[in-house]
Amino acid sequence: MATSGEPVRLGFGRSHKWSTGEVITISEPEPCTKSNVFERPPAGKR
Repeated sequence: MATSGEPVRLGFGRSHKWSTGEVITISEPEPCTKSNVFERPPAGKR
């Protein structure tokens, strides 16, 4: 658990549980592909 506001550094694949009970996991980056919805142009600019 994090202590008094100190930063937490995690490597890929590592998880961390906050004092509130929330758990996060750091995923490895993935290459961008055309199937990635965030890489597509907005609907009016296709």
